[in-house]
Amino acid sequence: MRAVLVGCAIVAGCGGGGGTPATGDGGGNDGTNPNATAIMFTLNNVPSDVGAFAFVAAYQDGDGAWKPAPARSGDTYAFDVSSATWGFAYTCQTNVNLSGSPTALRNVVEYHFAVAERTSWTEDILTRCTDRITYVALSGNILNPLRGANSGTYRVAYNGSVVFINKTPTIANYTMLVAPGTHDLLVLHGNDRNNPGDFLVDGAIVQRNVTVSAAMTRDVDVQAAVMTRPLTVSLPGSGAPLSSETTTELLTANGTSVPLAGLTKTPPPLVSTALATSQGAAGDLYDQRVTAEFVKNQAVTVTTATTTPANVSITAAPKPLGATTTTSAATMPYPRFMSTWPGYAGAVGYTWTLAQTPPAAGCGGSACTITWIAWVSPGAAGATPSYTMPDLSHLPGWSQALQFVAGTMATGDVTAMTSSAGAMDFPPNPPPAGTQRVFTHSTFTVTP
Repeated sequence: MRAVLVGCAIVAGCGGGGGTPATGDGGGNDGTNPNATAIMFTLNNVPSDVGAFAFVAAYQDGDGAWKPAPARSGDTYAFDVSSATWGFAYTCQTNVNLSGSPTALRNVVEYHFAVAERTSWTEDILTRCTDRITYVALSGNILNPLRGANSGTYRVAYNGSVVFINKTPTIANYTMLVAPGTHDLLVLHGNDRNNPGDFLVDGAIVQRNVTVSAAMTRDVDVQAAVMTRPLTVSLPGSGAPLSSETTTELLTANGTSVPLAGLTKTPPPLVSTALATSQGAAGDLYDQRVTAEFVKNQAVTVTTATTTPANVSITAAPKPLGATTTTSAATMPYPRFMSTWPGYAGAVGYTWTLAQTPPAAGCGGSACTITWIAWVSPGAAGATPSYTMPDLSHLPGWSQALQFVAGTMATGDVTAMTSSAGAMDFPPNPPPAGTQRVFTHSTFTVTP
């Protein structure tokens, strides 16, 4: 997910109600307010068939009622606000196949900023929420794979797609849907670890600049796989964490993103990995991250973006965020919640999420997951940070399937983010090399 912002640091006329004079937005502002500010929100790849995805877009002026977003120009929504803060939201529903089971993913995504921070933002819509990206099949055989009970697993990555291999007695097959383009193709061998879901890549085949313009077959012989470089991960020496984990994400020079490691500390120590030096290319970026929980429900994640991956050493644990207090804000027309949490020094933004997986009866007879996420800037969160779920039920096209189901517990998280790249790094996207971030988490549960 990539985003481009235009902040007040580089745009003349931003700030405190003194923004660009408005010309009317078609959403209730008649353009006569001289203190109004023009806002532009670009959401790339808005679906052509909005009904197929239950897609609704809306905006908010300050703390006022949410209004339907005005007609867009291309992928850009333009509207005026008279308050010091503004918000934008969109919804999406789509069916996916998770571990062989059809599952409906239902999302509400919000963004909240202060006018003084920025008046323009560009974001990619969730890739599953659009019909405007054409996909073609990339398939093939993995030749000469390792066999046996302890032979590990294989995965194939191209652009933003990653698939696991279906082994047979003689060959391993892969099939994936990818967007046409020129990207790097990686076939990775991994060792599954003791914990379910843990893995560590120990061998790789890297093919650079592979062009896919239509459905194609490409076989890969993994007999020539090159061993990866093992890396160590160390945590502060004082006090063992309640839990810890490490992940390493590789973003190749030609746009392929794939995890190389995902491990919990059972058994210790934590480790990570990187491609062999001979397989690297200028522009490859590693996002190395370590998460540790020294205080219950108060995990802290430290990340480093680098072109030269190395051993990771966390010498001092960052300060935890503190407890989140979440209460009911309303029960009608649907359950809504309000969260408050301590302000975090140096935070460039906060993320609030709440997710629920109701029983099939609460999902219309099949599996579903309902997730609300809000990106909240420091100026929008306030000196005493808080967030309240909005009432969007009056918006044309609103789907009741996006509402949390009564009687089923939902799990939430508030995350404060700091970044060496400053405020323009929030919401986060693939960072420039050298960027260091800290994410401090505070989890909670509620039952509608």
